[in-house]
Amino acid sequence: MIANLEVHRPRSNAFFTEDDELMPWDGKTFALTKQWGQSARNNVDRIIKEFDLEDISYHETS
Repeated sequence: MIANLEVHRPRSNAFFTEDDELMPWDGKTFALTKQWGQSARNNVDRIIKEFDLEDISYHETS
């Protein structure tokens, strides 16, 4: 679901890698995959709820 960019540089077409899409945390930078299955959506929903991140949303695109 995410890639640690310090360890592995993912294919840019498979991950959100624009500067405003990257997630810095604890001295590392992470990128979210563009290829979500149902388990990824469930995990993101759980994270949004657990950390009260109501300003974060997503939607399916074609």
